[in-house]
Amino acid sequence: MLLVTCHNPFFELVFNQLMLHDLKTFRRFILYRKEDETGVSGTGIVAEGAQFSSGKCAFSWISDVPSIEIYDSVEEIERIHGHYGKTEIRWIDKPGA
Repeated sequence: MLLVTCHNPFFELVFNQLMLHDLKTFRRFILYRKEDETGVSGTGIVAEGAQFSSGKCAFSWISDVPSIEIYDSVEEIERIHGHYGKTEIRWIDKPGA
């Protein structure tokens, strides 16, 4: 693994820690809505997001009034926004990629 050496010790420490961090658990996803139950967000890709190595997730709605939401887990997103299978999480990155 290539480590960085520079004139700023703080930058060097932070950058090298990021390089050594296990990013295999970081994954991107989209929210795909097959049926719009409320008539607000439409169908198709309605949000884009990421799951972090902590398991927490953040996503941004794709709409005229975009907002960002943060959740403790993918399961929490599915429970709140899944609408009994009408909206699903589709992973962009494979596990451990």
